Amino acid sequence: MKNNQVIYLRNEFKKIGNFFSIKKFDEVIIRSKKIIKKYPKVLPFYNLLGLAYRQKGELDKAEIVLKEANHIEPENVNVLCNLGGIYRVKNNFERSVDCFEKALKIKPNDVNVLCNFANVKRDKNDIDGAIGLYEKAISLDKTLVTVLINLAGAYQISGKFDECIKYCKKLLEIDPMNTIADKFISDIHKYSNNDEHQREMLRKDKDLPLDDDKRLSINFAIAKSFNDQKKYKESFKHLKVANDIKRSQLKHYSIDFETNTFEDVKKVFNNIYKNKREDLKISNQKIIFIIGMPRSGTTLSHQILSSHSKTYGAGELGLISQIVMKNLKKKEFEDSFIKKSKINDEQISQIYKYAEDFLKHFDHGNQIIIDKAPLNFRWLGFIKILFPKSKIIHCTRDAKDTCWSIYKSSFDGASLGWSYKLDELVKYYNLYKEWMNYWKSFFPNEIYKLNYESLINNQEEETKKIFEFCELPWEAESLEFYKSKKTPIKTVSIVQARQPIYKTSIKASDNYSQFLEDFQNLK
Repeated sequence: MKNNQVIYLRNEFKKIGNFFSIKKFDEVIIRSKKIIKKYPKVLPFYNLLGLAYRQKGELDKAEIVLKEANHIEPENVNVLCNLGGIYRVKNNFERSVDCFEKALKIKPNDVNVLCNFANVKRDKNDIDGAIGLYEKAISLDKTLVTVLINLAGAYQISGKFDECIKYCKKLLEIDPMNTIADKFISDIHKYSNNDEHQREMLRKDKDLPLDDDKRLSINFAIAKSFNDQKKYKESFKHLKVANDIKRSQLKHYSIDFETNTFEDVKKVFNNIYKNKREDLKISNQKIIFIIGMPRSGTTLSHQILSSHSKTYGAGELGLISQIVMKNLKKKEFEDSFIKKSKINDEQISQIYKYAEDFLKHFDHGNQIIIDKAPLNFRWLGFIKILFPKSKIIHCTRDAKDTCWSIYKSSFDGASLGWSYKLDELVKYYNLYKEWMNYWKSFFPNEIYKLNYESLINNQEEETKKIFEFCELPWEAESLEFYKSKKTPIKTVSIVQARQPIYKTSIKASDNYSQFLEDFQNLK
């Protein structure tokens, strides 16, 4: 390649990289494709193109691009790492692990590979394995901000809060503007008046040029500190700032999406239930599904159940959502439950194969898997048809407390777009009630209703009832579920679920009632 071509490609890579950094992914795609067409052997542009597709959620296109690059140069570590990342997002852990293991054989001390491989292990609930890889990466470069925050997060997930805070403080020494570290500390720390960390966070929020993501994290953290101090007006002020920022980032989200999904589900399921094949293949897999609104006691229930010797708490799995969302609008999906044919039988077999492959990556042995993805309530009918031996635990809680707890929580990603505006939150809660009433009309005796307040006030009695419903023998040790290190916790209840049951969360929304007029519309 001539020198002037090298200079041209370097300049183009820099330009396209700048577009990527400001999230103009369509521009990245257009420009990368042009370069690849002219210079099909220059791999950095394949990486940019694949990563842009990933950011847009077009994972199949990203996979195709990166597999092409891998074919051109099978031992290119950056391509292997990015391809492994795509497989991770697609929950194809086997291929993801294969990519990272190949990359580490080629370059065993590549910190980017180590960190990304650790992320896969974390997803598979191998938290110790993840921590080992993060720590190796840190030993190679102690200034890596991304690795430090991931390592702190892994320690938080495993309940090692002192280690989490230690690494957060190290990170803040290197990067004082990393407000995710402040958020991690605030989750763990109990704030009294004149708290030094609170003062530091307020100073950052006022004086530093924080971008929206950093302002979002710091305001959720500050709100939590004022709540600890019972300064509810100040707490709500910062909560509203944080939630408004998050909602503004979800420009294309509409609550109508949720309503339309419910209508689609009803249309498809009504037909399936009415005309279901008698010879439909079913799974013998027994899974305990914990469903309900987020913040309704699903994590607490998960920790209690997963402390039992015969269960494995897998956390919030995306398995059922992926199956249903991917297929809901496909006529062949609906037909496969109704009409016997070779194609329809293959469709059902593929679903079970996908589920089997997904679950085998969790080291559960012969234990019963617990999936506590709350929003699986949307797909309850499909769960009962595909996995008829499953047990359904429906967690309920006071409506105002549930919605308030959601509003004051910072969730990852964009999956809960309805949770950042009070009026949309109320609409979604009311839709959830409709959805559950719909399922109860089909399965009136197959859903166990677990009330959060009852569990808090009568722990032993309610726990025995849950175990009986799930056909589990009584184990008194489960009353001290918070002592168990068996199950990692990856939800916003990460600290609370490591504690004995407490009653201060009951009627917590009353402290903020003056700000919550929208809650009068809760059904």
